[in-house]
Amino acid sequence: TYFPHSKHAAYQLGRFYFDNGQQEKGSQVLRRHGMLLDVPRLELPPEIDGRLDDVFWQRAARADSSYKFIWGANFAAVPAEVQSTFYMAYTGEALFIGFRGHDDHPDSLVANITASDPTRDGDLATDRGTTTQEHIWSDDCIELFFDANLDHRSYVHFGINSLGVWEDEWMSAGAREQQYNPEQRWGWSGDVDIAAHVGEDYWSLEFRLNFGQEQVPAPEPGTIWGFNLVRVFRGQQYNQWVRTYGSGLRPDDFGMLVFE
Repeated sequence: TYFPHSKHAAYQLGRFYFDNGQQEKGSQVLRRHGMLLDVPRLELPPEIDGRLDDVFWQRAARADSSYKFIWGANFAAVPAEVQSTFYMAYTGEALFIGFRGHDDHPDSLVANITASDPTRDGDLATDRGTTTQEHIWSDDCIELFFDANLDHRSYVHFGINSLGVWEDEWMSAGAREQQYNPEQRWGWSGDVDIAAHVGEDYWSLEFRLNFGQEQVPAPEPGTIWGFNLVRVFRGQQYNQWVRTYGSGLRPDDFGMLVFE
């Protein structure tokens, strides 16, 4: 009542209903405020070439809003300065995400990580035999977070840059616990297909996450996952679909997906 436009208040209210026996009422609050996405099931998958030109994406769910993560401003949801759009749909075999990020100067995209190393998912470039401290999380990239069991603690985390290079990790505990148990972060490699494309004033990618992995079971209609998408811009701006508070690695603050 007092803060009708507050994203933080709306999220807390929606989650209160959702977690306390009024799941549909909570879902309606989150949906109305752009923090829940209804994911349609489609029959024919797109070609994964990074260009988003298949009819598939016209029928997918779409989200256009993103918000800055600002340290110390724990209740502010400031719109991002760069426009980003993502699309999402699924088939019986996989979940598909399409991303398009506007960029006035795509020739300035930061892409220091040029090849994936499956032996050390999510780690720094020093494990690739280099001497720099560069890592994909500081490239122009997107980050994807999937809490498929909706326990608000464990999740799969992907980072994908504008070259289509990616790293992933399985987080089996909360962010505080991960600081002391780094072994919980490694040793997982997702079954995915990814392609990226750079245009005149944007970059885009297509992402296929295959179902059937232990951490990524095939959803039934009505299944709900926790989810968030982040766009890292020039390694300086951290723009989130659903604003989290205190850290970006907070699965208890993720948005939600409802599989239709």
